[in-house]
Amino acid sequence: RWMDVHGEAIYGTDGGDVCEFITYGRQTTRGNNLYLLIRFWDGRDSLRLAGLKTRVHRATLLTTHQELEFEQDEEALTLKGLPSTSLTELFPVIRLECDGPPKAHDWAVPRLWTGDPRRFTRWAAERGTTVDAFRTPRREEA
Repeated sequence: RWMDVHGEAIYGTDGGDVCEFITYGRQTTRGNNLYLLIRFWDGRDSLRLAGLKTRVHRATLLTTHQELEFEQDEEALTLKGLPSTSLTELFPVIRLECDGPPKAHDWAVPRLWTGDPRRFTRWAAERGTTVDAFRTPRREEA
């Protein structure tokens, strides 16, 4: 059932590493689309993605087909109006339709997943072992 709704973010795509997103989930790309597969839904109503160079002209939450508001400047894209809870038991997906193939700013490349993974050590230790930090208590709370 998840693939019926979100399959376009999987089938025929390439792995993506275009903007800072690793603390939320994974990215894939196909043509001019960037897909954000959200593993860690944090309940905030906005999401800031630093480093995306390509201009976005449309953002859609595939899970509900809801159009999302966004602002984009030279440094980041900010998605707005996100729901407070994840709308699927698996991973919600946001499709960003761009003016061309999604690319990162040169200054952002060293900060992406292909950079030094040790920079995520503290974050990973705080997150704990669950894929959903908001349903299961973190280690220090257990």
